[in-house]
Amino acid sequence: MDVSNADVYELLIMIFFLLLAGGLIVLQYFLCKHKKGRIFGMILPILSCTVSLILSVLVMILAVIKSSGPVTITEDENGVVHEYVEESYEYEMEDESETWVAFFVSFLMMNIPTAVFTGEYFIVRDIRKKKEQAAEELNRTRINDL
Repeated sequence: MDVSNADVYELLIMIFFLLLAGGLIVLQYFLCKHKKGRIFGMILPILSCTVSLILSVLVMILAVIKSSGPVTITEDENGVVHEYVEESYEYEMEDESETWVAFFVSFLMMNIPTAVFTGEYFIVRDIRKKKEQAAEELNRTRINDL
């Protein structure tokens, strides 16, 4: 079995991103369990949603802007070929529906971590509420027994 360096690098990159995702999920769990305030559990969902909104707007802008320009190829006296690109940008708004579809699809895809973090927040919050209610009921029972 022949394994190339590209395969090893792809595997390492995949492992890195899986560890990063797992670390963020663990971080969200500990932020949700924080006793001093409930806002700590919403830090990662808000941050994730903000980043996805910014990136989705950039995707929409890139879908609208079309880069084009003439390429000038020259050869100097030494025989070296030089290539010059005159950058010009054209704004095309012929079909707005494609632009909005690109925006919404990218926004939905980039909000998957937001949904995971928010779901984890509500699950941990419900578990904490049930534990607090059980502890409160146990205290009431102990007070009644006295």
